[in-house]
Amino acid sequence: MSKTKVLAFGETVGGSVSIVTRSIEKYLKDDFEFRYIDWHNWTLDQFRREYDWCDVVLTCLSSHALWFRFEPEFCQKIDFKKFLLMTHSTDEHATVRGVYNRLFSYGQACKCDFDMFPSDVTVHFMPNGVDPDNFLYRPRDGTLKTLGWVGRPSCHTKQPEWAKEISKITGIPLDLKGGDPVKPLSHISAWYQTVDLILVTAVPEWTSETGPLPPFEAIVSGIPAIGTPVGNFRDIPGPKFTTVEEAVAIVNDLRENPERMRAIALEQYNYVMSHNVSSVIADYWRKSLKAAHLRSSFQN
Repeated sequence: MSKTKVLAFGETVGGSVSIVTRSIEKYLKDDFEFRYIDWHNWTLDQFRREYDWCDVVLTCLSSHALWFRFEPEFCQKIDFKKFLLMTHSTDEHATVRGVYNRLFSYGQACKCDFDMFPSDVTVHFMPNGVDPDNFLYRPRDGTLKTLGWVGRPSCHTKQPEWAKEISKITGIPLDLKGGDPVKPLSHISAWYQTVDLILVTAVPEWTSETGPLPPFEAIVSGIPAIGTPVGNFRDIPGPKFTTVEEAVAIVNDLRENPERMRAIALEQYNYVMSHNVSSVIADYWRKSLKAAHLRSSFQN
């Protein structure tokens, strides 16, 4: 039986679609073959070749606007039925809200955004997760001397200013790692070994983030994470906060209770290893990619 051919079009360094897809590829290799194009460095001829090769084009929801803005003539000629658009943020929804094309197949990284789709649009759950093989797990002694924050400061929903304020009030140094574009995964993996507690400071509404990936990455590295109840992180056990004041109280308590730090780190590690690692989420992606291919095949 031939493999389903998947073209992943996104940020090949640091992009959520690419990171997650590459992490689960080894679990799907018997049924799927993947190729990648970086949307920061590509040509139309290159895309045409790979488009003709593939059965499914996997990319972000925001690419819908990108394609029609930059390649309108090309878009009139290709068959969008083979596109599976992944959504990783509410910002992507805002880009194309009200113009959902029923030809596309849609995937979603978190159930928090399902109600943003029209009721007659089928959405596949394709959750974020991490490959623990990409990170060094090292249990800590519970000492809290450095706070960590990682992400894109330019994304307003991530609120890095909250992390800075928490650091200022508690007096615990903050190492803020981020930028545009995101650093390579190997760089971030090494960085996690330099901090003691990760802060997730996204706007404290469930839909303000769909992942996010950093706390999962930190947790499989042995580092506990606390934060706002957003996206898939909402389900992770451990302290949550909705204000800077609540966060400060949690951080001060953890600084005085290293045994609680160790307990939270272990509880979170066991949860993520059972629910949010590549070997577990791969089955969601397998079903979604197969469904997208089948839907396209029947409509051709």
